[in-house]
Amino acid sequence: MVTILPVVEGHGEVRSIPHLIRRVLQEAAQRYDIDVGHAIRQPSGSLWTPGGMERAVRLALARPRCDALLVLTDREDGCPKTDGPILAQELERALRSVGCTEMLAAAVLAYREVETWFLAALDSPGFQTFVRPGSAPPAHPESRRDAKGWLEQFLLAVAYDSSADQLTFAARLNLTLARAGSDSFDKFCREVIRLGSAFPSAGL
Repeated sequence: MVTILPVVEGHGEVRSIPHLIRRVLQEAAQRYDIDVGHAIRQPSGSLWTPGGMERAVRLALARPRCDALLVLTDREDGCPKTDGPILAQELERALRSVGCTEMLAAAVLAYREVETWFLAALDSPGFQTFVRPGSAPPAHPESRRDAKGWLEQFLLAVAYDSSADQLTFAARLNLTLARAGSDSFDKFCREVIRLGSAFPSAGL
């Protein structure tokens, strides 16, 4: 079975991002024949440091299966239009440096945090059990700093813990609402679909 391997920065993303990739593959691309490997976590910001991306790529290639690679990072004050292409170039450079230019890969910048995606789809029906009644996405969610802090304002619980709660949000997020409200989540979905579509269906 084909395996897509994620590279992430946060502890919560180790579980939430593989789950989101599976959901996008299955719900948006009707691909149930692609596996998603356990995410490789790199320290926050390390993918932007010299040698950081190459180190992540080498770790991925050391796994038993890695047919495609999806690198996800966030950048609180970065600009997706400028930093997104830089991240993609670093990934391409890292693949060249290890002699693996044929591998399918994608780099996605979550603007400003993964939690911005949840804010963009705050009225997801699946969120009703832990979000205050009547909550609606704030205007321009991707323009807001401290997405985790903003998210807490809408929760029935006292606090938001990304390590514990991010998977719950990822499992119940309405993909259509999130794509409409967040350009970076739409980019994430498009890249996941692109990677999945590059492999022939196991049923063919």
